[in-house]
Amino acid sequence: NRGDAAMEAAAKTWGPDFWKNTGGGGTAWNGFTFDAETNRIYVGTGNAGPYDPQLRDPGSSGDNLYTSSIVALDANTGKYVWHYQETPRDSWDYKATPNMVLATLNLEGKVRKVLMHVPTNGFFYVIDRDTGKPISAEKATVVTWAKSIDMKTGRPVEEPGIRYAKGDHEQWPGAVGGHNWQ
Repeated sequence: NRGDAAMEAAAKTWGPDFWKNTGGGGTAWNGFTFDAETNRIYVGTGNAGPYDPQLRDPGSSGDNLYTSSIVALDANTGKYVWHYQETPRDSWDYKATPNMVLATLNLEGKVRKVLMHVPTNGFFYVIDRDTGKPISAEKATVVTWAKSIDMKTGRPVEEPGIRYAKGDHEQWPGAVGGHNWQ
């Protein structure tokens, strides 16, 4: 869609020929939550496929938006409000489709509207519902693909060698994830 800022932002994170190699993903299933307070729908999106980014999106190193993300949409118009990509350039089936929980919490003396989410990547996120920015992101299980989540950028701090570039390695969570919708 030319002129749609959200689609133009996504296009910048995919190579020009991804569609020729059956690349794609980011399907929306299971993780939908309606927020009556903000009149938004939060959609948890699936992983990219195929898992290997060089097969899925050859010659690119982009994040492959909006896969493995939470996408906030205006409930009346369906228009994009914000997104938070929990696993940029996902290579491991770390979908963001598990259930989301909305809450109002008192955090450090300040009342915050939050979305709490544990996707299959093994981290427990507390996200500001107004801005889509993470407030907290801690490991919820054994996680070996990332050291942590950088709270300034919201991006994972990946462990070296996790992208299969130098052979085998042991990685957690495994194929079913650290938390899953089943």
